[in-house]
Amino acid sequence: MGKKVLIVSTFDIYPADAGNKLRIISVSEQLKKMGLQVHFLIFGVGIKVHEATAQLYEGNVFVANSSATTFSASVIFKVSTARKLVCTFFARLKILLEFGLTSFRFNKPLRHYQYSHHSAFIKEHTSKNSYDVVIVNYAINAYLLRLFPRSTLKIIDTHDVLTDRFKEYVQQGLKPTDWYSLTPKEEREALSEADVVWAITQEDQLFFERLFFSTRSPRIVEVGYLTKINRLEPSQSQDILFVGSGNPINFHGINWFIESIWKDLKQQCPDAQLLIAGSICDEKEKIRSLSGIFFLGRLQHVEEAYAQADICINPMQMGTGLKIKSVEALSFGKVLLTTSAGATGIRHLNDSHFFCSDESGEWRKELVEILGGTKKRSMYMIKSVEIVESLNSLAKRNMALSL
Repeated sequence: MGKKVLIVSTFDIYPADAGNKLRIISVSEQLKKMGLQVHFLIFGVGIKVHEATAQLYEGNVFVANSSATTFSASVIFKVSTARKLVCTFFARLKILLEFGLTSFRFNKPLRHYQYSHHSAFIKEHTSKNSYDVVIVNYAINAYLLRLFPRSTLKIIDTHDVLTDRFKEYVQQGLKPTDWYSLTPKEEREALSEADVVWAITQEDQLFFERLFFSTRSPRIVEVGYLTKINRLEPSQSQDILFVGSGNPINFHGINWFIESIWKDLKQQCPDAQLLIAGSICDEKEKIRSLSGIFFLGRLQHVEEAYAQADICINPMQMGTGLKIKSVEALSFGKVLLTTSAGATGIRHLNDSHFFCSDESGEWRKELVEILGGTKKRSMYMIKSVEIVESLNSLAKRNMALSL
């Protein structure tokens, strides 16, 4: 039996309906292929482990339920929560003094994300189980690494850069979501807890290296998204597919496409249809309504959506980190049209593998040509999986070297 690895997450990974879940699944599958024994630890409230999660980890799934079930546990929980609130208040005050009012409004201190009952569960778990490697997802959970012995290799799988994430929302006139956003100082502090930091893109790796420009840093390596290649048969349809979650960035992007491109495109290509799939359909009232738009909803298997269209779009106008929906479309052998934001992490590999532009006029022109004939459509579909093969090769190599 190979090394024993513990993966720590604050959410279950099934149903696999979001990019961060797919990321953890792909990492876990690759570690198992490398001959490692992989365990999974989830923090949450009232979590019932999904059958597919238990199957992936062969029953080695541990749940740290955050609810207090006894009187003494309840008292301890309330005391620790009160202490956390006080510490968070002073930490936020420090952000106000060091980084100003805007940062104070949207960046939360690391202390905000730290839970004493999570630490207590880790201590109890590691007293009975020892691990050669621990992988914590997201920098905000880095404090948990302190609870493992020096002999354990400590890895943070970052998923994304968290420094000042709110700024992109503000620049686009959107209200920042209640998601992770840190000051650069706090992100550096979090990453310092690790021996190895996995960056999901080359751009993220360079950003993290700059964070540690004048200080000692952990090993920072690019471990991109591992994607199964499953080239689907061409549908030869006039349908255009968008797959997305209920993230505000996705609503912003698809509405840009509908308002700037779809109306005129529909006049030039009347048989074209726009198919929208994923959890974004749960709030379809937030999406601009025009003719020719159909909602597929949540699908148990995402390939059901991809099988219906040869052409996929990722029109997001903002966001950092690898855009898994872009890579996913390419892995199914589809034509991909995206923006520079949607091509983050793969743009440097593009050599006519997909279309990338931020200009609505160029999008319309390209779509008219693809919908009007088979030559360009076939060219994109033949070349699309080449990028996925390159990303997989790099991720597998760097993952193995970092363990």
